[in-house]
Amino acid sequence: MGAGLRSALWPVLGLLAAALATAAFLGGPRLLHPRHHPAGEGLDIAAHGFDLSAFRLDRSLLAASGQPPDGLRALDNPPHFAPADADAWNAEHRGKYLVGSDRVIGIAWGGQARAYPLRVLNWHEIANDTLGGIPVAVTYNPLCDAAVVFDRRLEGETLRLAFSGLLYNSNLLAYDTRPERSRCSLWSQLLFRAVSGPRAGRELKVLPASLARWDAWRAAHPETTVLDPDPGLRRLYKRDPYAPYFGDERLRFPVRPLPAPEQQRKQRVLALVDGERTRVWTHSELASLAADDGRLSLSFRDRQISARWDADPGTVLVEELEPDAGIGVVHAFYFAWNAFHPRRSAASATTAPSAQTAAATRR
Repeated sequence: MGAGLRSALWPVLGLLAAALATAAFLGGPRLLHPRHHPAGEGLDIAAHGFDLSAFRLDRSLLAASGQPPDGLRALDNPPHFAPADADAWNAEHRGKYLVGSDRVIGIAWGGQARAYPLRVLNWHEIANDTLGGIPVAVTYNPLCDAAVVFDRRLEGETLRLAFSGLLYNSNLLAYDTRPERSRCSLWSQLLFRAVSGPRAGRELKVLPASLARWDAWRAAHPETTVLDPDPGLRRLYKRDPYAPYFGDERLRFPVRPLPAPEQQRKQRVLALVDGERTRVWTHSELASLAADDGRLSLSFRDRQISARWDADPGTVLVEELEPDAGIGVVHAFYFAWNAFHPRRSAASATTAPSAQTAAATRR
């Protein structure tokens, strides 16, 4: 190849590399996942095949993520192991599957506890599992840093939730799997309900969950089990494709309404919900309430709920709550909570007013 041709190709190759890097950054694992998918399916809403005739939300906020349905594979009844096995895994593979500062979604009731590392959920977003006899869907949406655990039982059925490839307000839309995709319903993670299909309007029960540091969760629940990593995806689990996204205030998909300019879009919030009432705190508010060791007591529904807040890397470990207590726990970025529940987040701000001003009720 002549020098002139090589010099002409370098700018083209540079542009191609930049485009691929940008695509990976915008889509995160949606575009980095190794599975092959038909060209264009992940970018065309109609090609996803879901019935949107019952969709009554703002269509301009519905977006294709860049991956088609099941482009990120939901975990079904995944294997688990003990913390000591996680330590052994680290030693055997000469790489850290879990370190103390890693964030995990933790659930605990009936004397059982389980942790789901975000480094794994980044690449799956949904885990269909069972704990203490309750079928659960553990969901994590990195674009909103949203962690919500649902009871999968609905009207005598146990749903299986999967990745739809669609977003609403930059947030995960899961779907309940049926043989015909056109008969499936889409479920909004942060509305807690189906927004299209035969089950449109139905709600799933939100369960108590912590978004905690692994070392804090392990200390609080020494009996915990933890998600066993898929050895075939070990290299992917080591990556954090969302680190640049977490590092600034920019969003990648349409969101409305947006917070007021003086409020940080990606500050984190904790919300307690009971199906009728909601109370939300920003992490800056939690910091103002916490003792030096991060411990605090939150008032909700005439009861005091113990929790532990940690600034690095932004976690709240909530005391063990039984599912029949009727209290669900939601963790998310402020912009996401505000977009779905603006009337319930208007009192929260970047500064730390009293916790009383953070209270809000459902519409």
